Amino acid sequence: MCGRFAGLVAAAGLLLGLSPAGASPTEPASGWITSYFDELRLLSPGRPYFVMTGPCERLDLARWVADQPSGSGQAASRRAWLAEMLRRELGPELALEGSGGPVWILDSNLGGGLERDRKGAAQYLLRSWLYLPQGVSLWTTLRTTVNGADYHRVETRPWRDRWRASMDYGGIGYRKGGLSVFAGRDEVSWGASRDLGLMFSGAGPTLDMLRLSLRTGHLLFTSFHSELRASPADPWDAGVRRFIAAHRLEVLAGTRWDFSVSEVVVYGGEGRGFDPGYLNPLAPFYEEQWNSYRNDNMLLGADLMYRLPERAEIKGELLVDDFQIDPGSEPNKVGFGLAIDAVNPLAGERSLVGCSYFRVARGTYGHAVPWNRYIEEGKVMGFPGGPDGDRFEAWSSWSPQNPIVLKADYTLVRQGEGRATDPQSGKAPRTPFPSGTVDTTHNLSAEMAWRPSYPLQLRLLAQWSSERNVANVDGLKASGFKASISISYSPRIWVRES
Repeated sequence: MCGRFAGLVAAAGLLLGLSPAGASPTEPASGWITSYFDELRLLSPGRPYFVMTGPCERLDLARWVADQPSGSGQAASRRAWLAEMLRRELGPELALEGSGGPVWILDSNLGGGLERDRKGAAQYLLRSWLYLPQGVSLWTTLRTTVNGADYHRVETRPWRDRWRASMDYGGIGYRKGGLSVFAGRDEVSWGASRDLGLMFSGAGPTLDMLRLSLRTGHLLFTSFHSELRASPADPWDAGVRRFIAAHRLEVLAGTRWDFSVSEVVVYGGEGRGFDPGYLNPLAPFYEEQWNSYRNDNMLLGADLMYRLPERAEIKGELLVDDFQIDPGSEPNKVGFGLAIDAVNPLAGERSLVGCSYFRVARGTYGHAVPWNRYIEEGKVMGFPGGPDGDRFEAWSSWSPQNPIVLKADYTLVRQGEGRATDPQSGKAPRTPFPSGTVDTTHNLSAEMAWRPSYPLQLRLLAQWSSERNVANVDGLKASGFKASISISYSPRIWVRES
């Protein structure tokens, strides 16, 4: 099915007369490339970017970075140094323009860390991707770890309790002009924050999907369909199949405004396969659900960003779960977030400041039908903390020299007793927010990241935390100090055939 669909889309691209371009692997929200790009975008006066629909494609990142001023060394500005680091990483994509032959890249990352209590973890990441001149690309990311279950983006089975391996990302993509099709495994990160998004968080499990996107100068439309993977933790029979489908439209309104609207539906059940109506990238989900008399789980979202070039970005997000035309029949379940990132007016481009607040009401992500809950492999696909909680963060960073970044961060997290897996039926009673005994955590951290050369990075982290009502148990307290050191080295090989 995926092959026939990709062929139809490719034919449509040829009929539209779109100019050829390479297909494009993506960069995860947790990668160093993403953080460097976010900082450079904030400092740059240049053209805007479709930043709230992630993950970002490497080819598009390369084209955006190519417009930035170049420079290197201690005397270079922070903006030019960031552009130079990204330009070195995205060299194969920059060389792809005008290349007549394939480009093959092999990228490896060896990293490890040690905490104060002598707990160590190590991981090895091997990425490879191949660009073909016909607009096709293939890529794979393999990860192995020791004591590193949290590094993996899919559920893994341990070998001898310590060793794990997984394919976190991979697939085949086709792109012609602004039209692209992807079949494989990738993350989804939509919203005001890539790792705290309310609809899809980059911190959630990766999905096996068929994705279609169409891009013009000011519009980006994205549609995907995925069958969610089975997990031993699922509270339903093994024969139940679960699916998720999503649509998103992001609009760049000039150089300052960026807004998006999204819709998602989770559906499935015993003996139920994929719904062709939900597979249609242009069919509204609410209408399909209403006409089919299905009790599926539908969510709506909206995001907004306002840019002050070289000064600040203000981002907001709204999530509505199971929107009700008649609010009296069942209460609306919502979440919202606001984030501000800015150049420190007291220190110029070498210092940034920011703050954010996210809040998700009780009952959000849940559903009366267990398999329609908004979870994958036991984890909420949206806000990492799940429902019935909020999160405030304030941070500041300073770069005394280009290879060094110092960061201080304070976070307050409150978590009520509600969970996405709670049984739901009928109208829920009104409860205070957050509900029940509230687990409250204060975190204060200081971090230094040092990149003395392109492939090498050293990271030092010190963190103090204080938690009250641990696991929602009244009066149970915990506090502690954690220090860690981690190092990563990323040699890379790439070959271009002319």
